[in-house]
Amino acid sequence: MKIEAKWAIPDGSGKAGDQFKLGLPKVLAGFDGSFSLEGQDGDGLSYGTCEVTADELVCTLNENVVGKNDVGGDLWLAAQVVDTFDENEVTFGLANGVTIDVPWLNGQDVGYRPAPGDTLKEGWVTDAVENGVFWRVAVRGSDLVGATSTTITDTFAMPGLTFQVNDGYPQFYTLKTTDECWSLQWNDGCREDLDGSTTPSVTWNVDEDKDVVSGTLNAPNGFDPNLWYAMDLLVQSDTPIKVGDTFNNKAVAAGKDLVATAEKAEAGAGTGHGNIPVVVAVPVAPTVTPGVCAPGADVPSDPTVTIPETEGIEYSEAEIKTEGQKVTVVVKAVAKPGYRIDENNLPAGWSVVNGEVVFTWVGEAAPCTKTVVPVAPTVTPGVCAPGADVPSDPTVTVPETEGIEYGQPVIKTEGQTVTVVVKATAKPGYKIDE
Repeated sequence: MKIEAKWAIPDGSGKAGDQFKLGLPKVLAGFDGSFSLEGQDGDGLSYGTCEVTADELVCTLNENVVGKNDVGGDLWLAAQVVDTFDENEVTFGLANGVTIDVPWLNGQDVGYRPAPGDTLKEGWVTDAVENGVFWRVAVRGSDLVGATSTTITDTFAMPGLTFQVNDGYPQFYTLKTTDECWSLQWNDGCREDLDGSTTPSVTWNVDEDKDVVSGTLNAPNGFDPNLWYAMDLLVQSDTPIKVGDTFNNKAVAAGKDLVATAEKAEAGAGTGHGNIPVVVAVPVAPTVTPGVCAPGADVPSDPTVTIPETEGIEYSEAEIKTEGQKVTVVVKAVAKPGYRIDENNLPAGWSVVNGEVVFTWVGEAAPCTKTVVPVAPTVTPGVCAPGADVPSDPTVTVPETEGIEYGQPVIKTEGQTVTVVVKATAKPGYKIDE
């Protein structure tokens, strides 16, 4: 049967080495094995390992649970029913002596395993010894009617593997052909062990070279049709047995060729997850210093943008765009891992634009004043026309100069002295270097 459970720990409480346990009810037994609590949905982490024994599940968490929230997962483990049961609930044990009662399979009673009607062979991978495989041959006495002797031969060899017969095996015994005795052979009156001094008696041999066990049962008074005549064999491999490994076995008993397969089943499996706690981070407005005009420059420099360091936030480089006198500065903010920006409570200057957190500054660039120097006009003295008693006014040629507006020349004559005056005025955006 399959036992499913969920596990979880309080937020931020996890430490490497922490354990949680699940004690199994007395009517259930787990299968020895282990599994990892593997991350879910692309999470490549493992959050711990679990060990399963017949009595309990023990999981040990690792460093991947430290400092995280929502740590937990699912798990399951395989178990077998080892006793009859007619209760409505079973009791599982948790930490610190805490127990929990779980409804039992809709209240269905658990009875005995039905005894088979024919001579058979069966086997399974066992946790009784490390890397062990258990085989059983059971001969129905009804298949031995009229006989006083029978031999059971079991070939446990497998290509590429070495098995040894475990101490105390093989075991030979009789077993009543009832469901109770087939399920719980150690119950009173069910099993009678056989050896060379019993009736029936048994002699047996183990051929380690051929990996064959054989036993001959002698029953001078014949075999009882109401009994099983059985041989149990426990062998141990020198190679680790892994989940999914399969072992085949052949035997001959009561003149029948018997086969069985044993497979190492998965003891359980589990998942885990956990989230790094998320801290709210608040972006800070960058400081924007307007550009300045260098001497002789027509336009000011770009503004200077100072972006502060802020815990949990990565800022982009400032983007500066100029259109005429209008200057726009844009800076984007992105939350670092483990942080988030509260987009509903952004400081002034910040907003959400197409899903991005953006700071925008718009300003006017001050016009630059270019320094210019006026150029002296060219003055050509007047001349005396024939018969004139005074010369003509001088000729004044005023040059064109960038950034300067010149006035009309003013000419003043006093006797022989002629004065020419021209005024220069700086155009907008210009300054005369006085």
